[in-house]
Amino acid sequence: MSAPFASDHRRSRGRLICEQESTFRSCFQRDRDRIIHASAFRRLKHKTQVFIEHEGDYFRTRLTHSIEVAQV
Repeated sequence: MSAPFASDHRRSRGRLICEQESTFRSCFQRDRDRIIHASAFRRLKHKTQVFIEHEGDYFRTRLTHSIEVAQV
């Protein structure tokens, strides 16, 4: 179930590669899972986003920053 403000997957422009529809997950949910589990996305945890002391509330990696921004 999507949030009320989420884009409707039926209004998308389609895909380059056709996939069978899933009864459990929408296309957007599958795409999100592909991103979350991609090794390139996971490597972001080793990249510093903000160059301040490595301790405290202001230290962020690109992974944590990307996740926080995606939630907006």
